[in-house]
Amino acid sequence: RFCALWAVVRRRSDAGAMDVEMRPPDYQQLLASGFAELYFVGIYSVGALFCVVSVASVLLSLLGRTKLLPTSRSSLQKAALEVLTLRPQERRPRRRKVLKPLGPEAAVRHVAVIMDGNRRYGKRELGDGLRGHEAGGQALSRFIEACMAEGLEMLTVYAFSTENWRRSARELEALMRVLAMHSREMRKKALARGIRVRICSTQPERLPANVRSCLEKLEADTQGEEAFQVNICVSYGGRDEIARAAKRIAQHVAKREIAPEEVDEEMVGRFLTTAGLPDPELLIRTSGEKRLSNFLLFQCAYSELVFIDRLWPEVDRGDLRDVLKEYMRRHRRFGK
Repeated sequence: RFCALWAVVRRRSDAGAMDVEMRPPDYQQLLASGFAELYFVGIYSVGALFCVVSVASVLLSLLGRTKLLPTSRSSLQKAALEVLTLRPQERRPRRRKVLKPLGPEAAVRHVAVIMDGNRRYGKRELGDGLRGHEAGGQALSRFIEACMAEGLEMLTVYAFSTENWRRSARELEALMRVLAMHSREMRKKALARGIRVRICSTQPERLPANVRSCLEKLEADTQGEEAFQVNICVSYGGRDEIARAAKRIAQHVAKREIAPEEVDEEMVGRFLTTAGLPDPELLIRTSGEKRLSNFLLFQCAYSELVFIDRLWPEVDRGDLRDVLKEYMRRHRRFGK
């Protein structure tokens, strides 16, 4: 407006010099219009500046760098803090949905697992089948935690069978190294979590001395724990277990310590490596294979069998919950 006013004045001056007749401008209207526009520009500028200062104050207050705002934070401020904070390590962790344990609802106390698929996982994911055994040991630690979270009381795992002694010397060496390493790690975790570990072996004499020593220490040091129990079957065979039990019973019969007619299922159970343990309600095998592989042949006579396609190192709590739900859909009749 002021530029237009100045242009009119200049044109009138030029017209006067050239004796050109011009219509007199309305200076009052031009000045009023100019001042009005300056007023609105000023109002808008002040408003914009106020918005910038307000936003900066809010952000600085949320970050704890000023006290321009009240100390009490609204839900909006808290949400903004979650997103805008420059220190992510101080963010409040998200709330995780608490899952209801399925073990008590399914009436499952004892789960047995054939941990199969370590070598295939190692070849596929790690480029070396032997490295899969280390991943399998880590998976066992996670699965124990999952069992405890689901309210189970006992877990029995098939770690190394008597048939596994037929594998190559290189793989046996790697397996024994993993056994020794994980038994030491498990001892620390078991003592911290109140877990009792029991070793079940039908041919313990075949284990290297250092491995046998680690396993014995693991079993002895956790003997008094009661929060949960893990039974590890190492150098174990189901048929061998039954044969050895029969041999021991026969020796007692020969010495007239046991009458032949006293021998029954309960007595046979007392001579097994799992003596005193309840039979598993549920047996799980991973990797898609569908056989028992000489595992707990006597104890799993009435166990429900569930086979899952995932390799053992991939198994997580979600898989365990799926298995427990499958168990709940079944009806155990025990021959009735």
